[in-house]
Amino acid sequence: MHPYELRREPGTGLFVVIEGADGSGKSTVVDELTDELGRRGHVARKVDRSHPYGDAPYARFVEAVDGIFRDGDRLFRSPASVGSGYDLLSLAGAAQYVALVYGQVLPIIDTGGIAIAESWWTKTWVRLSLEVARRLTPAADKLADFRRWQSGLISGPVVPPDRMLTIVVEADQRDRVKWHEASSSEQRVFDRTGRSTSEAEAFGDFTEEIARGVRDVGRAEGWPSVRNGSDMTPRAVSVELAVLVQQTLDARATRGEAPQDAPR
Repeated sequence: MHPYELRREPGTGLFVVIEGADGSGKSTVVDELTDELGRRGHVARKVDRSHPYGDAPYARFVEAVDGIFRDGDRLFRSPASVGSGYDLLSLAGAAQYVALVYGQVLPIIDTGGIAIAESWWTKTWVRLSLEVARRLTPAADKLADFRRWQSGLISGPVVPPDRMLTIVVEADQRDRVKWHEASSSEQRVFDRTGRSTSEAEAFGDFTEEIARGVRDVGRAEGWPSVRNGSDMTPRAVSVELAVLVQQTLDARATRGEAPQDAPR
């Protein structure tokens, strides 16, 4: 039994997850998608981890986990750290997503709206397991066991499957590096020697492995994908995403699940 089965039947809204590697332009296209869906008459709102809204207990929990991840660079990812800490980071990340569902996502879809998240659990566990592989260099079987454990922390959807749409945003490594350099981001990754760095080349290599991991999960789950690139505008990408959202809503309406109007 999954958590949503313990609740009353949720409303007719939709939870949209935009997955993809770091640096794929997800933040920009999610902003554009929110606006595009609004122009099409939908009530859409972004899920926010940095400035959580919703019921105070859930919001405080989300903020606390954000603090754990910020401290992760000092506590778990520094050369002086004693334990890996990646089990704690994985548990905290999974719990934060569940809190976001109850504090932000379900209240939106319960009233017929569309909740949109930039990245979700898949990208998180893929990235953390890659950090483990590069920083701790465990044996292949141990790493496989850890990845299975991570991916099973959320063993099933915490939103009913017919109320959720996951789309993978793909971007070429060259574009991810270009955007990384243009943003002057200090986001650190691990190179192939386990060294922490914000160098563009290492960022491109690291995020390419994340992209591959997310892509593999997406293919196994049957998630659609949309390309993002420097030759495209965020608006054009958001239109492609909005079409996929509308197709999902239309398919549900055909099954007799016409969406409710949510209050603005």
